[in-house]
Amino acid sequence: MGNLITQASILATFQKLTTAEVLAGMTFRAAYALNLEDRGKLEPGKKADFVTFKTNNFQNVLYNQEALKPNMFILTEIVFIK
Repeated sequence: MGNLITQASILATFQKLTTAEVLAGMTFRAAYALNLEDRGKLEPGKKADFVTFKTNNFQNVLYNQEALKPNMFILTEIVFIK
């Protein structure tokens, strides 16, 4: 399978998807497809496991996937509170 971000970048190129469409497919749309409606979005009351990247442009996550390393992992099931 390989790296999820790399696979997503390849998919985006071949299917002509925007970065927002790819990230949506890896987050809330995937959660919805798995009937996990309590997660997938950063909203009050939803569970949030996520990774942050040090960048000022979210598109860099796909375009620079080998150069851009995660700077924080939130891997416990926490509830995101606004």
